[in-house]
Amino acid sequence: MKGKENKRRNRSSDTVRQLEKKLSLWERLFSVVTFLRGANRLRRLVIIVSICVIALALMRALVLCTFNSYSTQEHHIHYSSRYGIISKDQVVALLGVDKKTDFASLPITELQNKLNSHPAIKQASVSLDSSFSLHIDITEHVPLLYVEMEDQAISGKATRLCLSPEGDLFVHDPVYHSKFIDLPVWLLTPNDVKILAPGQKIEAEVCRPIIELARAANSYSDLTQLPHITTIERPLENAVQWKMVVRLETGTTVEMSTLHNISEQLNRLVMVLEHARSLNKKLISTSVIPEEYIPAQYE
Repeated sequence: MKGKENKRRNRSSDTVRQLEKKLSLWERLFSVVTFLRGANRLRRLVIIVSICVIALALMRALVLCTFNSYSTQEHHIHYSSRYGIISKDQVVALLGVDKKTDFASLPITELQNKLNSHPAIKQASVSLDSSFSLHIDITEHVPLLYVEMEDQAISGKATRLCLSPEGDLFVHDPVYHSKFIDLPVWLLTPNDVKILAPGQKIEAEVCRPIIELARAANSYSDLTQLPHITTIERPLENAVQWKMVVRLETGTTVEMSTLHNISEQLNRLVMVLEHARSLNKKLISTSVIPEEYIPAQYE
C-alpha cells in the first residue's frame, strides 16, 4: 500500500512540474505551488543552519567547561621522604606550589635543582606524570653529630656543622632539625679533615669509630645508664689516633680505643657507671679500653 501511495505522489509531482514548465517565468514566480515549495526549502535550510549553530555552541561550551575544569581542579601532590625529617607541607612551601597551581606550566628541572641545593636535603627528585600530578621524593641528611675544629672551639669562634651517618658535612637548619637536640660534638683536628665546609665528606675510615660511637650511644634511652655524650676528641699527640676521649654531661671523662669494638666498650662504661652509683660516688674518669682491669677515679 505504501509503495502504491509513493508512486501516486511521484506521478502527481511530475504532473505539477510539467504544468509549471508550460507557464511563463512571471507566472511561475507568483505561482502558489512554487511559493510553497520555496518556503519548504527555506524552512529546511533554516532548520539545518539552526542545528549547526546549536552544535557549534554546544562544542564551544564543552571546550570551555573542560578548560575551566582543568584550571580549577585540585591536582595531586605525591610526596615521599626517606627519613621523615622534612614534612610534605614544608617541601610544598619551600617550592612555592599548592594544589591550585597550574602544574602543566611548572619548571620541573628548576624545582628539582632548588631542592637538591638545600642544605638539609641530600637528594631530591621532582616529576610530573600524564595526569599532571606532581611527584616529589627526597632523601634528607640525618644529623648524627656536630663537628667543630678543636682550635676554633678553644677560641670560642667555632664553625659548627652537622655530620651524617655517611660522613657528609652540612649546615644545621633550626627549622628542619629542631628535633635533633643534645647531639655530641666531635672536635676535629687537621688530621681528621683539611677543610671544614658544607658539602665536604670526611673519609670513612676517619669517621667510622665516631659514627659507631654515636649510634651505639643512641641505643641507650635510659640516661641513668648512659648520660649524654657532650664531646668526642682524639688527642693530637697520638699520631695513629687510636685513642679517643669522650666526655659525658655528668663531667666524666672516658678513654676509648678506635681499634676495638665500640659497643663492647660502651657496655664496659655502663658497668663502671653502675658500680659508681652502687658506691654512691661520682665517677671522674675511667678507661674502657679492653684491658684486664678498668681504672676508675672517683670524686
